[in-house]
Amino acid sequence: MSAHPRVSVVMASYNHADFVAQAVESALSQSFGDLELVITDDGSSDKTVDIIKSFRDPRIHLEAFPRNRGACDATNHAIGRARGKYIAILNSDDFFLPGEIEKQVALLDCEPGIGAVFGLPRLVDQHGGAVDSSPNPYKGLFTAQPADRFEWLAHFFFRGNAICHPTALIRREVFERVGLYDPMLRQLPDFDMWIRICSKFEIRVLNQELTAFRVLPAGQNTSGWSQSSVRRTSWEDFRVLSRFLEIDEDVLRTAFRRHFPLDQIGRGIPAQAMLAHLAIRQDAPFRQAFGLLVLEELVCRGVAGISISDWHAITGELNPFRVGWRPDPVPDVLARKEQWPGVKNFIRRLIRR
Repeated sequence: MSAHPRVSVVMASYNHADFVAQAVESALSQSFGDLELVITDDGSSDKTVDIIKSFRDPRIHLEAFPRNRGACDATNHAIGRARGKYIAILNSDDFFLPGEIEKQVALLDCEPGIGAVFGLPRLVDQHGGAVDSSPNPYKGLFTAQPADRFEWLAHFFFRGNAICHPTALIRREVFERVGLYDPMLRQLPDFDMWIRICSKFEIRVLNQELTAFRVLPAGQNTSGWSQSSVRRTSWEDFRVLSRFLEIDEDVLRTAFRRHFPLDQIGRGIPAQAMLAHLAIRQDAPFRQAFGLLVLEELVCRGVAGISISDWHAITGELNPFRVGWRPDPVPDVLARKEQWPGVKNFIRRLIRR
């Protein structure tokens, strides 16, 4: 192993004694051998650490937390110890498919403008076999293929995540510029990271399966559907949208040019007002709430182009907290919203007529 391997595979392991050996083997057996496997165990209470220690490969670097601190802390700890030019992400219950690292390194070597490369997941069950055809929360989730980072940002804003985390190979300099994973997030730290990356770097998603993504029963995946994860996700969706407020205005205007042509934005109107307009038009409660929060700040700063009376009208028209809410029988919800006086006045002042 070289003193400075080109690829660092980072893994946060936690209570995956049934799966971690396959994960480790899949990394060590890659055709691209100039790599290290940097593992931080997040306080496992089963045999996970013992199984990892049973491997004698000098490319493995294991440290274990004495107690559970969360997947983001463990992942960030592993990234901090990594020495490679490229950082690959691997969950301790998933496994790489043959040739993954070699294919991704080849792309990053040839295209220096790409900050990160991803692939498609192969959905497998707890035994490593193909998942059955019954509905699952990941089916069809990772099929989007936007053309560039601007289209990715728009996709993230309107539709959410569509990239499978353990397929990622990311340049070290990307983490140096955008930061590490946010430990306050449990469900969506990867989604938050993709927004930050696309705000500054191009990405590429290879249209081929690269990683086996294990779908466990009864919502055992961190990203799986359970009552607690659904509730937590709704809050984190709201928080993650705030990342768009940190993005350069020119990037925002380019990202949403198809949804809000550049020549329609009034002079002096900040791009954040465009985000507020696009968010309050959505039916997702967290997007409406985000739009109201952004718009309120703009009104207070006097740059939204609407009056306090208009603002009060908008807050009486939208209902992100579903107070007394019933399913709306009107089929064209967006058309109806534009008839609301407050929203209509906001749109008229935002768009140059």
